[in-house]
Amino acid sequence: MSRLSSVWIFLFISILGLHSIHAQALKRKGLLGVMMQTLNDSIAAQHNLKVSSGVHITAVMPNSTFSNLGVEQGNVLTKLNGRSMNGIQDVLDVTGQLYEGDLVEVEYWSDGKKLSNSTRLLGRSKERFENGIVSYDEVVYEGNTLRSIL
Repeated sequence: MSRLSSVWIFLFISILGLHSIHAQALKRKGLLGVMMQTLNDSIAAQHNLKVSSGVHITAVMPNSTFSNLGVEQGNVLTKLNGRSMNGIQDVLDVTGQLYEGDLVEVEYWSDGKKLSNSTRLLGRSKERFENGIVSYDEVVYEGNTLRSIL
């Protein structure tokens, strides 16, 4: 194979690779589907919890990421993706970097037992209105992908 043919094949493969990068859809931010509060001594005593630090789960939405993990109201989240959870801000710091489809691994206490599980993060639901149509789209502009929600 000539050197010129090798260069053309390399350029063709490179262009295909760049095209596929721009063709990928932007991922939606994830939705845990929980209400929570930072665990403190009074909450732990009130609920007879054996764990003293973490995030107390006060509600879990049905069909959410956390319900898929088996986390229930009253459980205490102690680790998220390997990082210790000492308050709500720790949860926000980790989840702020996650997108729909990313792996979520949790460690939590339920009925005095330490449990762990993992699942894929569900995306936030798309907006809907009774008297309107919401359109999601995206375009590539100057090497960036711009998302529009109309």
